[in-house]
Amino acid sequence: MADNSLKLQGEFYKRKADEIYSSVAELHAYNVAKMQKTRQQTANLAELVAIADGENLLIKNASGKEFEPSNFAYSKLVQAVGGSMPWFDKLDASMIAKNLNYGFKACVKQPLNNDKLEPWQLDESGRIVDTNCKLISLENGSNELINVTGARYNLVFDAQLSELGLKLEEKFGLLPAPANKGHHGLYASDRDCFLFLSTLDKPVLTFANSPIYRGVMLWNGFDSTLGVSLFLLSGVCSNYSIHQFTEKYSIEARHSAKLWEKVKFNDIAENLAKAFDADTQIEQKFLTAATTVELAQDDEGLVEVMLSLRDPLLGKKASERIIELAKESEGIYGNPRTPWSIGNVVTEIGRDRPFASARRAYMQTAQRIFDLAA
Repeated sequence: MADNSLKLQGEFYKRKADEIYSSVAELHAYNVAKMQKTRQQTANLAELVAIADGENLLIKNASGKEFEPSNFAYSKLVQAVGGSMPWFDKLDASMIAKNLNYGFKACVKQPLNNDKLEPWQLDESGRIVDTNCKLISLENGSNELINVTGARYNLVFDAQLSELGLKLEEKFGLLPAPANKGHHGLYASDRDCFLFLSTLDKPVLTFANSPIYRGVMLWNGFDSTLGVSLFLLSGVCSNYSIHQFTEKYSIEARHSAKLWEKVKFNDIAENLAKAFDADTQIEQKFLTAATTVELAQDDEGLVEVMLSLRDPLLGKKASERIIELAKESEGIYGNPRTPWSIGNVVTEIGRDRPFASARRAYMQTAQRIFDLAA
């Protein structure tokens, strides 16, 4: 479940301005328009042709239709031919096309994966072919190729997720997660969608001037899954600080024809209602300890406590820096010598790491610090 929270962290900090929306209704309108432009067709990799058009790359299917691949679709094509993105990134368009074409032709020599094969389908040219991939594109004036998947992949539209978000927003009076560094919790692109809604006007608890809210995260497209998670987060939405109480309810399903048999609105609403109405005695007990217990009487003693954990992220210099940041954040997290303050600072440092593995490592370190409150 921690990985779902890592999704939240990552999405808040990597999105471009044109992928951020101020309301669920606005995001849903974008997703509906995208759905109406989306086209799907099965194909055979061996019949695709890569063409260098100056510095740009085009992909032509068996019927002669040309597509401009997005960066994500391009990476999927490289993956399909067994290529390496770092190596392909060193090539110009003509060499990329040449290597892709070599890889496409080699696909005909490889046995097709029966799990992804829909044999004897008609492609758009009317020919009967064995298919081993599906091309997903947007008819937006340039026929943008946005994804390349297995032939049996069932696309779940982002508009279906944002429609769910609209229903939950209305039922529970949810609001978009608060702005943080100019970002809000509503994102959508040509390949995925992410909504973070919260009970922003109804804090569950407030400790050290840091309100704690219940939040609902909904996502579609990450690893071809759709999911919903409910958890607690700090008011500034810069981290999800109460790690041992992060996720209260979670459901995740792979994209498939039967996905909506597993992900039902009534079931989600019932589980969220239970979680929203649950008492917070356990959280209050933890937070009381975490915000009042002093780990040491001075900075030198605090460094010793952190070093005693023998954590690779808590060396002497790193610990001293964390303590300084905790002092600077005293107005948010309270006493800088408490597990609450030190743990939150560690989480914030990890939040800004570019890779999930690094963020996970910092989260685990923060958890060890929070455990000192027990």
